[in-house]
Amino acid sequence: MDFNNFLEQPLPIIKIDIEKIAINMNDKTEGIINITNIGGGILEGEILSGTECIVLEKHKFFGNEISIKYSLASSVYSNGEFIKSYINIISNGGEKLIPLYITISNFEFLVCEDEKIYDIKEFYQYYLKNYLSAIKIFYSYDFIIWLKRINFKHIDIVEELLQDSNKQRAIDNFFILCRQKQKAKIEILQKKFSFKYILSENEKLEAIIPIKLIGDGYFEDKIIMPINADFIEMEKQKITSKDFDNNKNCYLKFYIDKSKITKPYERKKIRFDKAKEDIIIEIIEKSPIEIILERQYFSTVDKGILKIINNTTNDIEIEIISKDTFVNFKQEIYLIKDMLEIEFDIKLSGFLKAQMEFTRKPNIESGILIKAILRDEPYRIEKAIYIGNSLI
Repeated sequence: MDFNNFLEQPLPIIKIDIEKIAINMNDKTEGIINITNIGGGILEGEILSGTECIVLEKHKFFGNEISIKYSLASSVYSNGEFIKSYINIISNGGEKLIPLYITISNFEFLVCEDEKIYDIKEFYQYYLKNYLSAIKIFYSYDFIIWLKRINFKHIDIVEELLQDSNKQRAIDNFFILCRQKQKAKIEILQKKFSFKYILSENEKLEAIIPIKLIGDGYFEDKIIMPINADFIEMEKQKITSKDFDNNKNCYLKFYIDKSKITKPYERKKIRFDKAKEDIIIEIIEKSPIEIILERQYFSTVDKGILKIINNTTNDIEIEIISKDTFVNFKQEIYLIKDMLEIEFDIKLSGFLKAQMEFTRKPNIESGILIKAILRDEPYRIEKAIYIGNSLI
């Protein structure tokens, strides 16, 4: 039997682009191993590191052009240490052993592009000028090594911060820890909002909560809505540092959907969770038509002024009906745009005057009725007046 029939023809042959890896920590902390199949078939295998200092991007590979990234693990470094090890590649195209030499130098400074950084204060100044580059360095292995070299006391806290997926928040908290930044907080410049509304109008009410950011650190807070307040619509469910402008101002919008209000009076409290700041929203249903009398008591022969205020956005035609004939208006129908003052006369007959004297009543109660049609529905409102000799 010819066993060549069962073999893959031709066989894979492994080739790598590097003979050895020599790393001086002052120069670099990562690199790439390129693996190529110069034979036939498909190359497949494993790559293993002989030391914990080297972290490989992956341990298995499949294909004919493969690039595998390696980097140094900061947690196992000791200043001045020299490490000799290897990287072993095992495949169906052969085996390769890459010698590995690592020199852990004393880190007197941190290299940030073309700058040498010697302390935290200098790194903060670099961050202010090169935000994206500083974040990349902050998340690098070099940064932890440098912190250890300068005897930074809170390495454990920094390692926890590096677990935060929000990189801006992580580096801001680092600078707060180092007292380079003040912990951010907010000041709400208006804490109470009162609305008077007409239920018959459909548009939403809108308002803005002015908020000031104090401090330079990262800020994020959740907005907690009260129960049974679905008529309040917040523009955002949380606010972060990104919501503030260059002057550290945020203008948070919210809306009142009048169609969802079920009571003539509502008072709700909205809380900013971490800041422990509350916003009070007070909502009062307003009458579409308001009647104002300059006074409620009149003499037996007198004049008065009835002020009618239209709180809607449309002109309203009203009908005025006096309860008694001794209260007289010049006409019955009036068109109210915004506000109208209407004069009326009062003149009691001699019979009614005599009746008041006989019964010793100080005054007679009467009234003025206003009728209108609002949104195809009848609407009425009444005002009591008193006429007599004794204006009590």
